[in-house]
Amino acid sequence: MLDDYAFTAEACIAAFEISGDEYYLNAADMIIQRAIHTFYDVEKELFYFNEQNELIVRTTEVNDNVIPSTNSAMAHVLHSIGVINGNTYYLELAENLIGKVQSNISTYPSGHSNWARAQLKYTMPYFELAIVGTDAEKIAQQLQSKNLPNTLILFSVAPSNLPIFANRWVNDKTLIYVCRLGMCQLPVEHLSEALALLKV
Repeated sequence: MLDDYAFTAEACIAAFEISGDEYYLNAADMIIQRAIHTFYDVEKELFYFNEQNELIVRTTEVNDNVIPSTNSAMAHVLHSIGVINGNTYYLELAENLIGKVQSNISTYPSGHSNWARAQLKYTMPYFELAIVGTDAEKIAQQLQSKNLPNTLILFSVAPSNLPIFANRWVNDKTLIYVCRLGMCQLPVEHLSEALALLKV
């Protein structure tokens, strides 16, 4: 079922944000690839809830309840991985998913709360914070403890080839890059400077 894939991928992304261990990011990406292959309907531009089976009718789940819908969860994970890895295909899939229910978000918001969170990533300023250096984890934890909505906070304590970290390591420094849509401002070294750049 799609929920196993979507929510496990969400958990892996959260684990990567907290630990900085790229194993979790790679696991999330593998799960997403498998989900696209198994559940995605190119014509409907939505994910089926169940796998193809001659005996069971395939359904799509779009309404958020106590548990978010699987398609809204996929919109979030596709956006996160798309931003981190610079994967425009994932970002397009996420945007298309949101577009399918955009009118429903305003007419029936209580049934589309997780969709609304996903839509905010495209309609309001969304920031990516890439922190690189030996003190990156400590700074990331300080930022994660603050109320910073619509902000993806990532860190690396070693040189990394991930697109969001690539070519940003400087020996003996910990740098904070404040980015939007992959375009980053000049790096800063202090938490207060980074917070100032987040004000729009």
